[in-house]
Amino acid sequence: MGHIDWDDASLASEDEHVRWSRYRQIAIEAGRDEAVAGELLQRLPADPDQSMVSAVAVELVTATANHLARHEDLASWAARHGDALRAYPFAAARCDEWLVRKSIDKGGDPADLRGAGDWLQRSVAECSTSATALALLAVEGNTRSIRRTAAARGR
Repeated sequence: MGHIDWDDASLASEDEHVRWSRYRQIAIEAGRDEAVAGELLQRLPADPDQSMVSAVAVELVTATANHLARHEDLASWAARHGDALRAYPFAAARCDEWLVRKSIDKGGDPADLRGAGDWLQRSVAECSTSATALALLAVEGNTRSIRRTAAARGR
């Protein structure tokens, strides 16, 4: 680990589906290896399909958040890669949402869920063990599905 073969033919392909598949594999590896994450974030701006690259950046954030169990570790990672992530606003926002989720998971204030996006609320409703967060979402969740899921898990 720690090095990506950027001469891989799949990354040079004109077919964005081929590049997407390879980028996704790299993003998953990069979630476990910060050197690969750094390489990936440096390389993404050169790809001609910036919509796809934005999705790759989200995959990287998700893979990293799933790998780093502690809020503090993800916050540190985000601080180190924040400049590169800001080039991809949706990925930067998803990273912020992961930080809120991890904060709630470790006992942080679930009031941050008020007005939060559906992804964050759904993620907390489906995965969190915070009784306070589930109670809040059971009443104030953005969608009926979020409220129902939170209420069922909070029982």
